[in-house]
Amino acid sequence: VHGAGEYQLKLQIKVQDNNWESSQATIVNDKSLPEATVVFDTVITKSFAISTDTSGLQIADGYIFDKAQCSPTEVTLKGPEGEISKVDKIIAPVYVEGERKESVTQSSTLIAVDENGKKLDLKYVSFSSEIAEVTLSIQQRKELPLKVEFTNVPSGFDISTLQNRVKLSKTSLTVSGDSRKLDGLSELVVAYFDVSTFALDKIYTMPISLPTGIKNQENISTIDITFDYTGLAEKTVSVKDIRTANVPENYQVTPRSKKVNNVTLIGPEEELEALTESAVIAQINSEDLQLSAGVMNVPVRILVPGSPNIFAVGSYTVECEISTGNKE
Repeated sequence: VHGAGEYQLKLQIKVQDNNWESSQATIVNDKSLPEATVVFDTVITKSFAISTDTSGLQIADGYIFDKAQCSPTEVTLKGPEGEISKVDKIIAPVYVEGERKESVTQSSTLIAVDENGKKLDLKYVSFSSEIAEVTLSIQQRKELPLKVEFTNVPSGFDISTLQNRVKLSKTSLTVSGDSRKLDGLSELVVAYFDVSTFALDKIYTMPISLPTGIKNQENISTIDITFDYTGLAEKTVSVKDIRTANVPENYQVTPRSKKVNNVTLIGPEEELEALTESAVIAQINSEDLQLSAGVMNVPVRILVPGSPNIFAVGSYTVECEISTGNKE
């Protein structure tokens, strides 16, 4: 033996007990002894990630194959270097009959293949695990209409005024997920629009946000939001009517500012023209504050009582003096 490889070696008979007399063990014909096939090589270990073969999987209409998960995720091979060097992948083949609508888990016997995908017969290689549990995740596929919700909606403002004007760059989206969750959805809220950021003749590009467990099946991550601005106008006013609300019993909040300047209002053009500054209120809501004694700038809410189609945009503050003690 001069190196790695397969050799045919003759067997030899030896008496293990040296006390035996030579007459007790006689080789009748030395040439009749059989040969043994022996493989010599360096023993190595190598780990491979387990791949799944789902080429035979059939999916029912309206469903998609999401992913395959193996347990264990990898396998370690031990044996002759010459054999293991031929291994390109370790595959867990999956055989499922019929069209699938639900996820399935099955046991799969691992096989080794070469770089051409041909199955290898590894005579002298051992696997750390010969079986893998394969879970095939099947999800429902559905196209749903899209919807935008609104935040920072002023008290008394009729939000349908904006909802009816919304225009989306995409009206529906194809998604996938567990059928138990998708069956209960008739629409998707993909973005939340902050009313205080509204501006005339502007396009808003916002990231698409989906509920947990729902996956986007289209190659888009943002959506453009515009509005029908027909008949809308903008007006700037100064608000002198500054009021407080929800002040705790042990605190006093006293506005030091006389008015809130440059307040921007949006609404129907005719209603804005008829609106007077006295119809607008700046409200200091103590629920929005972390009160502490002293002078501080605090945010105010701009309200237009009696005009549900008009709202303020932007953010505003007033200077207030905050003191503790019982109110008189």
